[in-house]
Amino acid sequence: MGFCAAALFTLLTLIPFVGGLVIGTIAPIIVASTYLALDTLSRLKSPLPASLRLAAIKKSPSELLSIFRDEQRVIPAVVVAIIGIVMTILANILMLLVAGDAWTSSWSSLSAGSALAVLMAAALGFIVYVVLALCLIYAMPLAFLRHEPLIPSIGRSLKIGARHLPALLVPLAALLLPVALAVIVSLLSIWTAYLLAFTFSIFMLPIVISGLYCSYRTLFPLTPTAA
Repeated sequence: MGFCAAALFTLLTLIPFVGGLVIGTIAPIIVASTYLALDTLSRLKSPLPASLRLAAIKKSPSELLSIFRDEQRVIPAVVVAIIGIVMTILANILMLLVAGDAWTSSWSSLSAGSALAVLMAAALGFIVYVVLALCLIYAMPLAFLRHEPLIPSIGRSLKIGARHLPALLVPLAALLLPVALAVIVSLLSIWTAYLLAFTFSIFMLPIVISGLYCSYRTLFPLTPTAA
């Protein structure tokens, strides 16, 4: 699934503006579907037999949107997608208000003031991204795996996520590492930047999402305890 998700995200980044909106819409759905797959694997009493692993790999592209296969999960999934696109639009508006035309200009053409405005806009976008992540990191498994109401789960996720913010900033920042590296490399070669982002994302996406799922299982064990 890491390869398929990385390929999809990389292709979408080639589409100006609209690609970012689509990524903001489908990224939570893909994370939720990955949570579902991880939860299924974690409940197996023994490792997946070697004879079935190739079949599982071939099936992985269809698992990116597997959350929609259960009718009980469709409405929460649509709500999550709407939240994702709304927050993405909000982040874009705020970054354009702060940086203006400099946000879409090449770094080498920026003055010192414009470069500072771009950095401030990027920091603002990161804050919106972190808030969105804190709202959904634990709300999605609570809603999709435990069938708890989504809206109360969002508040619960935000509260617990904020409590563990320093620890969560590590995986959240790691998800953006391929993007940061691509921005730096793009100063030399734009296509090398896309290739680098794609390669790093193949490994980074499953590692980070698996880590977040493990944190969910730690903070919300099957036998409820005070979180």
